[in-house]
Amino acid sequence: QGLLDYSRYNSLRYKPFHQLDLRVDKSFYFNKWSLMTYIDVQNIYNYQGESQEILVQERDDKGNPIIFNDNGIQRYQLKKLEGEGSGTVFPTIGIIIEF
Repeated sequence: QGLLDYSRYNSLRYKPFHQLDLRVDKSFYFNKWSLMTYIDVQNIYNYQGESQEILVQERDDKGNPIIFNDNGIQRYQLKKLEGEGSGTVFPTIGIIIEF
């Protein structure tokens, strides 16, 4: 696992995350039932937010974790994976029928 540096606790911040969502819906009313249709698009301009890097165990060719000796203490060998930006355009089309 990673080692925590409490002297830097809450000293760094990510940039603010923002996205634009748009929804258009139309309702049709009949005698005993109603129909609603909608188109919804989330994150229209595809903003990619920052994300935290991830620590994972390194593994050998057989899939076993790599262990090293650190001053007499056995530790797992870790590697950092850069976090991908969170965000994608997400369109949705829907129909709702009520009786």
